[in-house]
Amino acid sequence: MQRTKTLTTYTILVYKSTVLLMVAVFLTFFFIKSAAGPSSLMILAPYIYLFYVMIKGVFGIKYVEYDQANLYVSHNDYQVQIPFEEIKEVKLMSIDGVYKFILFKKGQLGKEILCKPSIWYPFNFNKVDNELHRIRGLIYKRKQESYKEISGGDQAQLSSMNL
Repeated sequence: MQRTKTLTTYTILVYKSTVLLMVAVFLTFFFIKSAAGPSSLMILAPYIYLFYVMIKGVFGIKYVEYDQANLYVSHNDYQVQIPFEEIKEVKLMSIDGVYKFILFKKGQLGKEILCKPSIWYPFNFNKVDNELHRIRGLIYKRKQESYKEISGGDQAQLSSMNL
C-alpha cells in the first residue's frame, strides 16, 4: 500500500534547534543578570524544570507518515509500523502544534508518539487540524472494521462496544 501523506514537517530540525537556542539564551541571560548565590538558584529551579520538560518533549518528536491502514514512525535508522487499531486517540499536546498519538499498549516507541505536522502551526491551524481530523476518521473506520471482524458483524455486539 502506498503511503499517502507525511505528517511531520521536514523542518523539525529547525524547530528543535530554535527551542534549544531559546533555552540557552534565557539561561545565559539569567546567569549574567543575577548575582551568584543560593537565592538566585532557588528562583532558577522552576525554570530549569520547565526547560527540562520542554526539551524532553521537543526531542520526543518523531517523523510520521501514514496510509489508509497504518502509521509509520521513523526511529533512528528504521521505521515502526503501527496499525490504526492500536491507536487509542490523537490529541493536541501543546499550543505550538505538537500532536500526541496515544497507543493502547506500550510498544517499541513507548505508549505515546509525538509529531509536529507544521512548524507554522498557529498560522495554518485549519489545514493541520483538517489533516488530523482525517486521520481520526481513518482510525475510527479501521477500529470499526476490526470490531466487525471480531464479532462477525453482529450489530447488537457492536453497539455494546460503544464505538
